[in-house]
Amino acid sequence: MRTNIALLILLILPLALTALPETELKHRIYEVYRLLVEAEKEGADTSSAASMLDRALQLVLKAESRGDRASLLEAENIISEVESMIPRLIEEGRVRVIIRTTTLIAFPLTLLVAGVITYIYGPKLLWRLWLRYRREWKVRKR
Repeated sequence: MRTNIALLILLILPLALTALPETELKHRIYEVYRLLVEAEKEGADTSSAASMLDRALQLVLKAESRGDRASLLEAENIISEVESMIPRLIEEGRVRVIIRTTTLIAFPLTLLVAGVITYIYGPKLLWRLWLRYRREWKVRKR
């Protein structure tokens, strides 16, 4: 009888240790959300990660109302996945900001250079083309 109880405790103990209580999961969700806000400030696209975090919160609320342990485990896995995505999202956001800044500088600069080149070489090129195209024309007296 004692061995059965000890065996049962040994089987249940790992399950009890792997699942976090709802309040701790809510706290982790808040912390991961705070990290997502920081990632978004860096320019990252956090929409998919935020929807995953929302799904985890729904699972925690479901587990609170129904006492569903599987939902807690799934929520914990989702939270860990989102947490592991954050450094990559931050890096992508920084790259996106650099590209956006470069584009905002390069496009007007290109237009400016094209305008200066047109101003300097445009009239000369225009008259050369005009004379080449109208070379065969004759002028008549009236």
